[in-house]
Amino acid sequence: MRSGFTAMTTAVVCALSSVCHAQETEPKDWAAAIGIGWMGGGAGISSGELGAVGGWMPTLSATLERRLDERLWALVSARGHYMGARFGDTFDRNWALGGSVGLRHALTPPDPLEVSWYVVGDGGYARTSLANLEVWSAGLRLGLALDKHFTDWFGMRVSLDLAQAGYQRATSYDTSGAMVPAEAWFAKVTLAPSFALRFAF
Repeated sequence: MRSGFTAMTTAVVCALSSVCHAQETEPKDWAAAIGIGWMGGGAGISSGELGAVGGWMPTLSATLERRLDERLWALVSARGHYMGARFGDTFDRNWALGGSVGLRHALTPPDPLEVSWYVVGDGGYARTSLANLEVWSAGLRLGLALDKHFTDWFGMRVSLDLAQAGYQRATSYDTSGAMVPAEAWFAKVTLAPSFALRFAF
């Protein structure tokens, strides 16, 4: 009788342990990240001319991800930049807003370090008050991401944009107030890093 009771107790404990373990290791399907990074800059081709393309700008970003399968995620993100500086009696405001939609695919398991690549479609608007310049842009961006998962819900991400291609349209105004439009297609190699805290839920 004792051996039968012991066997039954052991079976119940093992079953409960299996259920708890399954609940603990069940992957989470949503994740959000908040971080800081740099956008723009790099070297490439702009409307057929080889050279520097754009300048570096520090940005704040927020990203929301949804798991599509074991290693594929859909993502949407927003980013922003603001910088002000005074030149004599003139104050210059430089700001930018942008958004992205795309996919991220993990190349390795989450532990010890998850390596993934991503491709996103970008859109953005930037304005500089001193130069009276505004720029609209759209394009594609390709990069790599490294994720370190400290717990099943918290981790840190380092991303690196590797290449970018797209279209920019700028509008400025001369001293007489006349509008001066300009546009360009570009393709460039860029090493733009970003750092973020990632929360899964």
